[in-house]
Amino acid sequence: VLDLAPGSPEVVWERFKPKVRSQVRRPRKGGVTVRFGADQLKPFYQVFAHHMRDLGTPVLSRHVFELIAEVFGEEVWFGCAYLAGAPVASAAGFRWGSMFEMTWASALKRYKAIAPNMLLYWSFMERGASEGVSVFNVGRGTPGSGTPIGATVYPKRFGGAFQEAELFGFTHDGTGHVVTIHTTTGASLLFGTFKDPSTNTGISFAGAGVSSLVVIL
Repeated sequence: VLDLAPGSPEVVWERFKPKVRSQVRRPRKGGVTVRFGADQLKPFYQVFAHHMRDLGTPVLSRHVFELIAEVFGEEVWFGCAYLAGAPVASAAGFRWGSMFEMTWASALKRYKAIAPNMLLYWSFMERGASEGVSVFNVGRGTPGSGTPIGATVYPKRFGGAFQEAELFGFTHDGTGHVVTIHTTTGASLLFGTFKDPSTNTGISFAGAGVSSLVVIL
């Protein structure tokens, strides 16, 4: 997690090392721009699905994200980085009160040299600080593992510190159940159920895996 300065994104910016600020400026100087909004769901999914295919990982259907957008409304943020009008990186996550959690982030391999994800991550942080978010959850990870904190190296670059917490997890049995998971014992309890408003049946989160885990502080 990374502490933000609610109402003062410039304070967060000044905390970054000069190298990190330079890495954020580089894609911007190269013409990359970032857009937020519900209308970014389609380009978000375009990049996300392409990235998952490259990884050889089963991808969630776009319908799942459409339902997430419908159920969570303004509490789920979709953002995309664009170059020459085309989406080259995308991310989505949830705001839980004073915390924001980056849940999915992807980028097209052929644009790796300009690092659009650096600008995208910062744009989410900047928005969060501007809107009063005090904690930015940069991703999941395992203490002591050989993998950098979170799903990518970005949390480490931005100065995130690992914090153990309870987890929300989506089940994979098509019931739409959401459970809380104890990070030490693995014990889980039913928290609630997500239903498709059009059918009133449980949402299927098959293939969601750890990508759908949401940390609650």
